[in-house]
Amino acid sequence: MSQSPAQPSSAGRPIDPHKDQAILSAARDLLFQHGLQAVSIEAVAKKAGVSKVTVYSRHANRDDLICAIIRSQAETFSAHLPLPQTSLAGVRTALLNFSLSVLEFLVSPEHLQFIRVVAASSNVPEPILQDIFTQGARNTLQQLEQWLTALQQSGLLQCENPVRSAEALVGMLLRLDIVRNLYGVSVDNSEVELQAHARFVVDGFIRMHRG
Repeated sequence: MSQSPAQPSSAGRPIDPHKDQAILSAARDLLFQHGLQAVSIEAVAKKAGVSKVTVYSRHANRDDLICAIIRSQAETFSAHLPLPQTSLAGVRTALLNFSLSVLEFLVSPEHLQFIRVVAASSNVPEPILQDIFTQGARNTLQQLEQWLTALQQSGLLQCENPVRSAEALVGMLLRLDIVRNLYGVSVDNSEVELQAHARFVVDGFIRMHRG
């Protein structure tokens, strides 16, 4: 029997970042529009216009791919928290950018649809739900905690308990808007309102941590 040339012929080839992005984009669309059950290696490969071998060369299995999507989203949040910071004005700008990024994602139709689908599913394995939390919310909080720790060490903010401070900031950002959306209560998610809420939260957070 002749050996398939597909995998050997790819040995030594550099990873194509365009294919990486196409795979993650396709998987993200399936996940947020249709839920966890819609994500399969075959479906992602078809939507991304690549082979299943290409997807498997980057992600060991479906759950690994889902975690990569969530992790990528968390990284877009933490990208707004650069170090070092040398002024309180710089800290405020970074926190505003971070807060707006988080808010815009949380109230986006794709995220709200994902929450509804997960809430309506009774057969989602607990381990994958925990992985999603770890790679998403927990990862975001950890990045924020590390950033606040650096600000504490530099003396720009008084964050003696960065874990609590990080949770306080994210909690203030969340409000009850996700709950309102899930129950069909009208919410003003306009850009003007999101910016106003971000400024309110960030300015209050900074006042709490200036000592």
